[in-house]
Amino acid sequence: MAEIQDIKNVRLKSDLQSGQEYNKLELYIDGVNFPIAAITNLVIREYAFSSIPTLELTLVDDFALSEINPLQEGQEIRVNVSINKDSDDIIENSFEIVSYSYSAKPISQHASRANVVISAAFKANSILGNLGNKSYPSMTSSEVITQVANYLDLDYEIKKSTKDKMNWYRLDSSYNNFIQDLNNKGSAGEQDCPFIYIDRNGKLIYNTLRSALDNDIKKTIEQDSKSSKLSVVGDNTNFFSTYNLVDASGFINKFYGGNATHYSYYNMNDIVKKKIPEIESTGLTDYKNKTINNINKSSKHFGFSTQNISLYDGYYEAQTRNYYLRNTILGTSNVINIQPDKDINLLDIINIKILSSKDRNQEAEPFSGKYIVTGIVHSISPNTRYSMYLVLSRDGQNKTLDYKRFESKLKES
Repeated sequence: MAEIQDIKNVRLKSDLQSGQEYNKLELYIDGVNFPIAAITNLVIREYAFSSIPTLELTLVDDFALSEINPLQEGQEIRVNVSINKDSDDIIENSFEIVSYSYSAKPISQHASRANVVISAAFKANSILGNLGNKSYPSMTSSEVITQVANYLDLDYEIKKSTKDKMNWYRLDSSYNNFIQDLNNKGSAGEQDCPFIYIDRNGKLIYNTLRSALDNDIKKTIEQDSKSSKLSVVGDNTNFFSTYNLVDASGFINKFYGGNATHYSYYNMNDIVKKKIPEIESTGLTDYKNKTINNINKSSKHFGFSTQNISLYDGYYEAQTRNYYLRNTILGTSNVINIQPDKDINLLDIINIKILSSKDRNQEAEPFSGKYIVTGIVHSISPNTRYSMYLVLSRDGQNKTLDYKRFESKLKES
């Protein structure tokens, strides 16, 4: 799903040097313990906009993975990481190889090694495989998720029960794609949208934007330019050194020609109370007609009538609303690197304190305040450092006193 918060291509800057030395790192490829010294890059990404965590792994190999025990798609990669002897594993998960590539890396005039790049996705019971068709008659999307979790043998948590009852179909696709389909077409109610994903602990979660915004602040994260402070597991405070503003708000205004929403400054304390502006776009009718045409084409291809689908009321509006809310309420993204913290999870609410560039003893109010965690990136470096990056989202910047005064002068003139 192409969301503006999807920052898979954002590079982890070399100037972000916080992190902790890991006490344990274990890597198993197809059941074989692989030497840690061969790892040049290991990154695990989890996003609220993507249904499953992914793994990016780069190794230097003496051709064992190409000649002695060749890699194959579908093989299991298991990763275990912990910070110190006294902490539980922050990551203990299995992934399934999706793709891989080899390239020669010369080490002398007459010798070379293989540089192996592997992409993998969270491993569960046939989650990536194409298993044909299956129907879920007269169920809500949240009820369907419980059945999917049971089939995949996953723990699950339903944060909000939905009322979008209809006949759901998994048509010639994987469960991974089906979860994304539910995410896009399910309805969490008016002024709300679903987030369905598997977290790094292997739990399938059905959450919603409103449910997340109703939560209390999970952590306060303060800027420490020297990264000299370490958080303690269980504490309510963490630290980061630098931040990187990924995207500014305004996407929906541009997409809908300025008819969707008109505020780019806000106070997240009030966001739950205020009514999120509805879409005022003639494009909604075109979108509905396009969706109906696609359904008719699919129904003819798979041999059932459109009437059998029994769409819930608001089916077409929900799809546009889901897309709209994710891009509006989560229109501004910030990336910070923090001390590794296993207490922080997707869609947690955190409060960050960014220092002013003019006065390092003061907060930079436009960028400080409440954010919602929409992504977590775990980066393991070859020098025994483990870093955690948070992708933070919200709608616009906080309204500063300077802006208020500037706004008043504009009105006076």
